[in-house]
Amino acid sequence: MTSYRKGLPLIFLVFWQTVALCDARGFTLCGTIPIAAGEVATLYIYPEFCFRQLEPYGAARYVDTVQHGSFAFHVSDITQRFYIRLVFSSQENRKHSLQFYLAEPGDDILLTVSDSITAFTGLGAEGFRCQYRLNRMVPVLTDAHRASIRSEGGRLSPTDSLVQIVSAVVADSVGKAQLALLNTYRDSLSHDSYTQLYIDYTFKLPAKQVKALNTLLSGFVSDRATKNWIHGIIYRFWLPRLGYAAGVEGPLLVKSSSFTDFALQILYSQHLVTLGNRESTDVFAEMKARLDATFTGYLQEHLLVALMVRYFKGNVNTGLLTGLRAKSFKNPAHTLIVYQVMAAKATGQPAYPFALTDQHGTLVRLDDFARKVLVLDFWFTGCIWCKALEKKMKPIKAALHADSRIIFLSVNLDKDRDIWLRSMSRDEYTDRMAINLFTEGLGFRHPFPAYYGFMGAPQQLIFDTNHELVSHNADFDETEFIDYLKGLAQRASP
Repeated sequence: MTSYRKGLPLIFLVFWQTVALCDARGFTLCGTIPIAAGEVATLYIYPEFCFRQLEPYGAARYVDTVQHGSFAFHVSDITQRFYIRLVFSSQENRKHSLQFYLAEPGDDILLTVSDSITAFTGLGAEGFRCQYRLNRMVPVLTDAHRASIRSEGGRLSPTDSLVQIVSAVVADSVGKAQLALLNTYRDSLSHDSYTQLYIDYTFKLPAKQVKALNTLLSGFVSDRATKNWIHGIIYRFWLPRLGYAAGVEGPLLVKSSSFTDFALQILYSQHLVTLGNRESTDVFAEMKARLDATFTGYLQEHLLVALMVRYFKGNVNTGLLTGLRAKSFKNPAHTLIVYQVMAAKATGQPAYPFALTDQHGTLVRLDDFARKVLVLDFWFTGCIWCKALEKKMKPIKAALHADSRIIFLSVNLDKDRDIWLRSMSRDEYTDRMAINLFTEGLGFRHPFPAYYGFMGAPQQLIFDTNHELVSHNADFDETEFIDYLKGLAQRASP
C-alpha cells in the first residue's frame, strides 16, 4: 500500500479526487474540518473488521497533518471491501471521527465537516451517508455517566445495573430501526455491501444483549452454579441465531465484527454450561476445541484467531501459539497475525524507557532501576482478570518485599487519575508493595503499552537486570515464581 500524506488547501481537494478516480483499485478520503491548532488526522485500514481493537494486528495506519483545515489520503492496491477508521487528534474535532465504516475499492470520498453538519460526496458517498445515519441512531453514554460507573472501582453501581438492563431493551428497538433504515438503501448500495452491512447490524443487537447480561452476571452473581445456569439460558435462547448464520456466505461473516462478538460469546456460554462446577485448566484450549467442533473452513480459522487476539489478548501459552503458527491457514492475514502475537511474546526485547508519575506526582523512570529485576503489571479499573492477577501476586510481593534487587511496578491504564487513585486505595488491583504509576490518561494509547502492542489487560512483563524481556504473562505457581525472580537477581551481569 502507498499513502500520500501531505495536507492540501481546499482548492486542491477536487483535483485530488479527480486524480484518484483513475485508481479503481485504491481508496481516497479527503476533506475539510474546523481548524484546530496542531490537528492530526489518522486513517486506519482494516481488511478484517474483527481485529479493529488491536492496531498492531492487521491494520494499516496513515497519518496526515491538517493544513489550512484540509486533509487527504490515497491508498492504492486494495482489491476487496474493507473497513476504515478516521480519527482526529484534537478534542474539538474528535466527535467528527469515523468509526469503522465499510468501504469498497474505488471509493473516492470527500468529507465536509462543520460544527453541525457532516456531509459526504463522491463515489461511494451513499454508503458512508447510510452508515453515518445508522450510527447516529445509537444512544451514547455521557462521560459523566462513564465516570460514575468507574467510580465504583469496578463494581456495578445500582445506576449502572439499570443502564445495563435498559440498554438490552433499547438495543432491540434501535436494532430494528437500523435494519429498517438500511433497507431504504438497498437499491443504492452494491449487493455485497448491503449484505455485509445487514449482517453487521443484524448481529449487533444480540451481541449487545448478551454482553449486557454477561456484565450483570459478573457484577451480581458470585455463585458459579447459578451463573452457569443463567449462561445456559443465554446459550439456548440465542443459539438459533448461529443456525441462521450457517446459511450466510462465509466471507461476509468473516468480516463482521458483530457476528464475531456474538459467536464467541455464545460459545463461551456453552463452555460454562458444559464446565458446570468443574475448574477449567485451560479456557482457551477448551474453547478452541468447541470452536473446532462447531465451525469449519475459513470461518473456523477466522474465529480461532479472533478468540486468541480479542478475548485472550494474546495471553495464550507458547505451545498453543506455536501450534497455531504451524497451522496452514487459508488466509495469509491470519498467519501474519499469529506471527505478530508470537513476536510480541518474544523474549529479549529491551524495556521501554518509560517516565511516568506515581500517586504523589513524582516522576519515575526506567533508569532509576539500574541492575534491578523488574516485574511490571498493567491493569485498569473494572478488569476482573486484573483483580485475579493481583490476588495471585500479593503473597509473592510479600515474600520478596525485603529483597531490594527485585522491583514490582504497577502501571494503570485508566483515563481518569481520580478513578485510578480510588481503585488503588482499595488494594484490589494493586497495593503499596508495588510502585504505582499512571499513564497520564492515555491508557492503551500511551507509548509504553503501545510499544509492546498491548490492547488488553492484565499484562505482566518480567525484565532481567539488563532490562531485557525474559517473560510475558508467565504461568508460574507461587513457589516457582519466587524462585524464578530470585534466580534472575542472582544471575546479574557483572
